[in-house]
Parts: sequence; structure tokens; C-alpha cells
Amino acid sequence: MKRLVIILTALAFSQVAQAQPIFLACNGDMVDHAHGTSEKRAIIIAVNLEARTITVLGYDPVVIVSEANDGTVGFAATERGVVTGVTAGKLNRITGLASIDFKTNDSVQSFDGSCKRAEKLF
Repeated sequence: MKRLVIILTALAFSQVAQAQPIFLACNGDMVDHAHGTSEKRAIIIAVNLEARTITVLGYDPVVIVSEANDGTVGFAATERGVVTGVTAGKLNRITGLASIDFKTNDSVQSFDGSCKRAEKLF
């Protein structure tokens, strides 16, 4: 009986651990297409595989819509006519390359960069 309680407790904690998002630190270029400008930018992405969502911190989550054999994960907003936020993107699980499209109040921006797994510092 004691062994069963230990096994069930371990399973419960392993499922809780899996539900935690994976954080990625990404560095790259943010291009503002309306104004023709580009700047270096760092962004944080939270990937929740259980919920099948990707969140660029500061924006609403978007849904994972595809997974390719080469490790590329596609994601997109599910609401048509997104006013502001992430509209679509792709992230390669192996190389860390990311391409994300954003819609802001006055323009459309694209981020192209590389991501690495990040751990909270404290």
C-alpha cells in the first residue's frame, strides 16, 4: 500500500512538471514593414506543449497548428482579424530558428532570430 501511494505521488508530480511551460530566450531582428526599419530585439517565448500554445511574452497565446518532420512547429492566432499581437509564426525545435509575424496598431512587424532554452534566474 505504501509503495502504491509513493508511485501515485510520483506520477502526480511528474504530470504537474510536464504542464509547466518551456521558456526560450530569442535574439534577432524586428523589421517594421510599414516604416521600413529594422532593429535588434530580444524576446521571450513560453511553449506549453500540453496546452499546444505558444506565448510571446506581452501578447496573447497562439495555438500550435502544425508540426513538421524537420522539427518546425507552426503557430497562429485562432481569431480572424487580430487587432494587435502575434498573427503567425514558426519555430524549429532543433535549430531554434524562429520567424514570427506581429500586427501592431499602425504596422506589421516580423521577428527573425534564434532561440535557446532559458531558465529563470531567480
